[in-house]
Amino acid sequence: MNEAEIDEKIENFKESLNLLGMVFDTRRKMRREIKNDKTGFVFNAKYQFKTRDGAVKVYLIFEDGKMTVHEGEIDDPNVTIYYKDKATLANLYDKSAEESL
Repeated sequence: MNEAEIDEKIENFKESLNLLGMVFDTRRKMRREIKNDKTGFVFNAKYQFKTRDGAVKVYLIFEDGKMTVHEGEIDDPNVTIYYKDKATLANLYDKSAEESL
């Protein structure tokens, strides 16, 4: 995979996260997974995704039934997922769920 293909896969990864946020916003059944008014459950968390070399830095915020995606680093994430490099991140998200296992 060349650099342009890697960059395209990284952008696809970011877009997939944005689409997931839209699903939580528009699908009531999905939104209940992160905020359920009947039970009082609210999932609030901060996830950081980044490469060891700092080439990719993306974070998610789950807050009060919303999920937002941002570029950069966030202070005090609940979870940080490190990838060896951009190629590793691109390869992982270029495969089907079955292939990834």
